[in-house]
Amino acid sequence: MKRVSRAVGLYLLATTAVIGYGWLLWKGPWVFDGSHLRTHDLQPADGVVVTGFRTMVVALGAGLLAAAGLLYTHRNHQLAQEQFRHTQEQFALAQQQFNLAQEQFRQSQAQFAHEQEKDRKAAKEARDARIAEHSRDRSAAREAQQARTAEQYVTAIRLLASASPTERIGGIYSLQQIAYASESYQMAIREMLTTFLREREEQMAEQTGDAREFSKKRTIFGTDYEVARDALAHLAA
Repeated sequence: MKRVSRAVGLYLLATTAVIGYGWLLWKGPWVFDGSHLRTHDLQPADGVVVTGFRTMVVALGAGLLAAAGLLYTHRNHQLAQEQFRHTQEQFALAQQQFNLAQEQFRQSQAQFAHEQEKDRKAAKEARDARIAEHSRDRSAAREAQQARTAEQYVTAIRLLASASPTERIGGIYSLQQIAYASESYQMAIREMLTTFLREREEQMAEQTGDAREFSKKRTIFGTDYEVARDALAHLAA
């Protein structure tokens, strides 16, 4: 609303100035130099006065127009300078924002690299932990198996020393299975079976003096001597 009122006021002022300027060109000589001019039957001298006054008015109008043009140019120059300063400020602000964005991007990259390094370390630690746990599990399983094998070996030795032929044969079969399952026991088991056979042969010679009498003492598995001899042959093969 204020802009419309201002535009209307400027229009009225300009219209009044144009009308006043035209009236000054027309009636000005008689208003300001009327004492030197005739109202009727104008002479060349009167024309000189009228022309001089009107020339002065035209020059004054031209000067006012030039001054208005200079004022307008000055205002435009000031506005251009203000716009240039504003543009510079905006450029500086944009440069600051760009630098800030670059710094944030570098920080984001550094944070991302840090997170990646943390993830790699965590993955490596988890992998190492799994490997260590798997190794511990395997070691525990191997130790448990070794303990079971040792217990089975001790039990088989006890059975081998039993007075019952059936238990001795069961001990021989147990030793044979242990030898198949664990190479570390094979040498000891072969020596144990060899000793058992030698002792049984000595017992046979002492008790019967006849191998045929010894062969009659059988169980459902055959004699313990034959079972031990077959087991030793298989292990030596």
